[in-house]
Amino acid sequence: MPLELIDKRDNWELIRDEIAAILAAETINQQAKATAAAKDPTLWTFRVFIERSRPWEMLSETEDVLFPIVNVWFDNLNINAAASAITSPQTSDATIFNIDVIAGAKTLKSVGDGHLSADKTATLDCQRIVRLVRNILFSVPKDSQKPGDNYYFLNLPGVVGGRRLQAINSFQADQDKQALAIAAARLVLAVRHIETSLEDPGNTFDLLQMDTTFNETGEADYQFDLT
Repeated sequence: MPLELIDKRDNWELIRDEIAAILAAETINQQAKATAAAKDPTLWTFRVFIERSRPWEMLSETEDVLFPIVNVWFDNLNINAAASAITSPQTSDATIFNIDVIAGAKTLKSVGDGHLSADKTATLDCQRIVRLVRNILFSVPKDSQKPGDNYYFLNLPGVVGGRRLQAINSFQADQDKQALAIAAARLVLAVRHIETSLEDPGNTFDLLQMDTTFNETGEADYQFDLT
């Protein structure tokens, strides 16, 4: 029987967006807490994107402050055959999401004849945001009683069964002709979750006759008779 209109999003799409949403919400929360603690909130500030193939283009050397960028993107999905049925739902273990952190810095003159090296500044800024991202996704608040408070299920209990950090990879800073250095790192997040498809209970038929033939081009001609 023909399917109903497939007008839904797969769970891996929802998970990617929720990871980004958690990070976007927490950078604002961390900035507020830093301000309340009389600390510089810019040290907890980063911009969050999804599925950007060239996110570093968002960094502009004309800006006074180059806020780091976090880009969340889907990499691959692996089905656990032993934990999945031949129909819906399927169990993924694991689906890989890459969280790229990119920071830029400009070479600045310091007191005396020295200067603040852009490559070192960019690298340390990048590592600071990596630290924040990892801690946001894996810390457990003292009062974590409500579902999702510790982000173990990425705010999707019943869909997400757990997450683990698979790797953190760092890339050495690269500096262009305008003395703008860019440093990058990648957190590889593995998520265990279920993936569903359309399910229809269908109808019970007393008799269903079906016939499939193939024409000279190899195209299947499927016919059924409900009479």
